[in-house]
Amino acid sequence: MTEPTPARKAGWWLLPVVLLLGLGVGLGIGLLLSWQIWPVEYTDVAPDSLYVSHRQEYILLIGQTYAYDHHLPAAQARIASLGDPAIVGPEVAALAERYVTQQGNPVYTAALSELAVALGYPRASLVAYLSGDVPVATWTPLPTETPPPLPTETPTPLPTETSTPEPTVTPIPTATETATPRPTATKTATPTPSTSETRVRVTPPPTYTPTTAPTKRPTRAPTSTPTPAPGYAVVEQTRTCEVRGGQLMVMVLDQEGQPQPNIELLVRWDLGDDRFFTGLKPEVGPGYADFAMAKDHVYQVVVVGAESQVAQGIVADTCAEGYLASWQIAFQWRGEAQ
Repeated sequence: MTEPTPARKAGWWLLPVVLLLGLGVGLGIGLLLSWQIWPVEYTDVAPDSLYVSHRQEYILLIGQTYAYDHHLPAAQARIASLGDPAIVGPEVAALAERYVTQQGNPVYTAALSELAVALGYPRASLVAYLSGDVPVATWTPLPTETPPPLPTETPTPLPTETSTPEPTVTPIPTATETATPRPTATKTATPTPSTSETRVRVTPPPTYTPTTAPTKRPTRAPTSTPTPAPGYAVVEQTRTCEVRGGQLMVMVLDQEGQPQPNIELLVRWDLGDDRFFTGLKPEVGPGYADFAMAKDHVYQVVVVGAESQVAQGIVADTCAEGYLASWQIAFQWRGEAQ
């Protein structure tokens, strides 16, 4: 057996190096051809296949088109091309809120806000960016509870009983016969006249006349049921210009007048509704909560989860100084309704 020469021992590693160099050169040429010389071009791609960034740009274009022509059916058709409208609608509202939070371009923010509200997804933070001609659903205020009147019971009249007097029975008179004595045999017979018949008059009994009229059933008077008092009552509703910015400031108190945290409140206005809780600003008070109102809108606020009165007629109007007025509302627990 012959041993390998030193030259052959020194060149065995060249083969792997050549293979790696060839693989690298081929990969580089392939990337050059696919990225620079003959790149892939996509045409007629469906909107639901877009990347997230391109998808958001497409939603922004839909919002700008809708802000220009306000043609809701066309905007809904374009939104449907991105997928299920029940999923894309909240995505539009979330994108509009992100523009509001990041203080993006106000034109884009207004367009996305109008589109989100028109699709049925109003948000409190989008109200300030809406124009006056946005078609939104009409909201009906909460009705005040009025107890229905109790029905009046009308007694059924009883038939009047008329007593008929018993007929008078007149007895038939009976004839009483008197015996006629026999004539005495004499030479000269003198007839003796017979005694006439005697009739007896019978007096009829007195007629029965009722002395008392039939008794009528008494009429039952209706009784009224008192209306139970609400659990939470509105004890204060004050408009103030000392606090600027149209703040709806709510304080919830218990029966002893102590602040109550973690109480859910519902606020409604003509463009939608929102919920907020007490206790999120402990530096003001554990029972305190506030909500930012928009100019010239009418609001209602009520405590959620309990019988509660509704604080109504809250208008975010302008004070004499030119800024929005604020409102102070206080609810107090009155106990369980009886």
